[in-house]
Amino acid sequence: MNALLDLEDTDPAIEDPDLAATLTTGIVDVQMIAEADDPADAMVRAWCFLRSALQTIGDATPGWETQRAVMHVAPADAADRLTTSA
Repeated sequence: MNALLDLEDTDPAIEDPDLAATLTTGIVDVQMIAEADDPADAMVRAWCFLRSALQTIGDATPGWETQRAVMHVAPADAADRLTTSA
């Protein structure tokens, strides 16, 4: 988390990074606001930001983009679209 917060200070396009982890499954959820002209560019910015944070803490990332990942993108003013009620 510290790496995300430290990098946030260097990238004006990224705001409010946060993470949550489930230790029993090894799943980590990362959330942030990425300012961009379109959703695809926002996704790339967020992906690169996350990769930089991982490298900052000394983790190797070769091939990580081919691992299982799910990314949800929504306009910041419509973030409620990212969640659904059961």
